[in-house]
Amino acid sequence: MTSAVIDGTYYAALPDDGASRCDTDLEPGDPHGAIVRSQAWLSTSARRAVYIIQPNPASNLQLVAFIAIGMVEVSTCEITRGNGPVAAGDQIGLFHFGGSSYMLLLKPQPGFEVVFEDVHKRPIRPGQHRWVNSGIARVRPV
Repeated sequence: MTSAVIDGTYYAALPDDGASRCDTDLEPGDPHGAIVRSQAWLSTSARRAVYIIQPNPASNLQLVAFIAIGMVEVSTCEITRGNGPVAAGDQIGLFHFGGSSYMLLLKPQPGFEVVFEDVHKRPIRPGQHRWVNSGIARVRPV
């Protein structure tokens, strides 16, 4: 594993007009959720900790990248593990003060693809909540 922190914005959100008419949880114009609506932008502008992990060859993945995104007052992404091998369950870093977000990038070996579905082969859909430690994707032959 190799890692690095990329500095970025602190306590930022895109200015917006509030919830859209299509939002099923909020009234149109409701300002709540601005941070959630800003997640795509924050993934390129907030402080981030980037981890590049060489996966086990048996996983049929070439590369795994985990990008921790510090949001709001949590813009402190701390890397707690040095470069070198990492095992499942090892702590590699942390956020301070609470909420945050992340991106997970998966590059499969040639002849394989990443499919976003749970362990019962049900598709994972955008906006669908997932339990911690539950499956979100698998690698299968093309």
